[in-house]
Amino acid sequence: MGTPIVDMPETIATGKPVPTVAALPVDAVTLDAVEPGQYHEFSDRLTHTKSVPFVIVAQALRGRYEVHCGGRRAVVRPGECFLLKPNTEVTIVHRADTRGTMAARWEDASGSDLG
Repeated sequence: MGTPIVDMPETIATGKPVPTVAALPVDAVTLDAVEPGQYHEFSDRLTHTKSVPFVIVAQALRGRYEVHCGGRRAVVRPGECFLLKPNTEVTIVHRADTRGTMAARWEDASGSDLG
């Protein structure tokens, strides 16, 4: 993985200054709150359908997600992630690996400009 932003030096290897938050455009997305989570023992075929008032970013670590949204189906494999905007109707199916469980981590985020 790359260097975390908090540990990033003042200049990148090219010698160019690293942009600060003040350099973001006025229409950039800002977050008011972020709630991280992770779990390593989801049972196979655990399914939930929901629509929540916040952004969801979820990453499969072991096993995979099957995400059903807007008439489409996506498979999210280990190391991959999916992003859902607030108030999106979604069905998420947790699919176990050969060990019989699925592991994932996620961030639930809210912000005034996330639509």
